[in-house]
Amino acid sequence: MADVKTLDLSLLRALDALLETRSVTRAAHQLGLTQPAVSGMLPRLREAFQDPLFVRTQRGILPTPRAEAMAQPFKAALREIGGLLQPEAFDPAKADLTVSIAVTDYAQRVVILPFLTRLRRQAPAVRVSVQPVDMALITPEMAPDTLRARKLFDERYVCDESRSPRRAFAGPRHLPSTGSRDHVA
Repeated sequence: MADVKTLDLSLLRALDALLETRSVTRAAHQLGLTQPAVSGMLPRLREAFQDPLFVRTQRGILPTPRAEAMAQPFKAALREIGGLLQPEAFDPAKADLTVSIAVTDYAQRVVILPFLTRLRRQAPAVRVSVQPVDMALITPEMAPDTLRARKLFDERYVCDESRSPRRAFAGPRHLPSTGSRDHVA
């Protein structure tokens, strides 16, 4: 039997796939390998476990009693190893950090105030700072192409005007001309 220190994890993954699929071709597909690559692993597995592990049949391969007995323990061991490799889950209730956010005045009222209310409930130790900036909530027009961004929602700006003919805008409304008139934002 091979020493666990020298046993390749990819061999164990191959053994698990072979036990699950009972086919070298399907195991190779599942692993993202070629069929010859998985076939080449079989002699190494057989040597490591000093057992044929599989016998060929017309419908694929059948595990030997030894291989069958190892199926569940291997699946459990690989699941455990996979769990060890996963990043630790973020728990906002335990988070103790500072988040820096920069927003427009509009986004501060519409997005940040509700966000802070929820943040205080779910992550009481998280602090919010205005500098330096780690995240910015801006309109798409302000975002440079090099900025990594995600769309949060769609919003339309509207313009409401006075009914008085002398104060009403003539023609199409454009932001530059609108901004030069008396207005409330």
